[in-house]
Amino acid sequence: MRNSVNVRSFTRSAFGCLPSALAGVILLAVLASGGRQPGAYGSAPPAPTYPVHLLSLDANAGWTEVGSGSASGGGISNDNNSTFPSLAIAPDGTPYVAWQYWDLDADSGYIYVRRWTGSSWTEVGTGSASGSGISGTDSTGSASAAVAPDGTPYVAWTDWRWDTMENEIFVRRWNETA
Repeated sequence: MRNSVNVRSFTRSAFGCLPSALAGVILLAVLASGGRQPGAYGSAPPAPTYPVHLLSLDANAGWTEVGSGSASGGGISNDNNSTFPSLAIAPDGTPYVAWQYWDLDADSGYIYVRRWTGSSWTEVGTGSASGSGISGTDSTGSASAAVAPDGTPYVAWTDWRWDTMENEIFVRRWNETA
């Protein structure tokens, strides 16, 4: 028997089907201003890693990409080695997506984050979606993104500490420079 989750969208008057591309993945959605509901999706354990894709549900246009390629190919993560996406929407409507990037060669996980500028998905500071990301360590767990009422984005994640043999929780915030 296969476990599954069925997700339907509510369009103010009725429930509708999500795109078939979402089969077998988890959808994370946060209601945004202007009647648009972005949703980031990726794999759930123990599934293999996937790209992080993002769609927005518009009451008039249905499901659409948030920028060219955001829901196809490598998505906003630009790879197939990502898992545990987390989506947060700033008060101005800017979506931030954080996820765990898994380096298959090094058997290491890093926390990455990007935001939508209105024209492209960009790093939130140099290196936030490359190298060791914002975590700077290689033993990370899943990420959780949030945005404060003043628009400051935060990302929290777990990190396995080999010296204490325990998980610790780390939080970083973006202050426009670091």
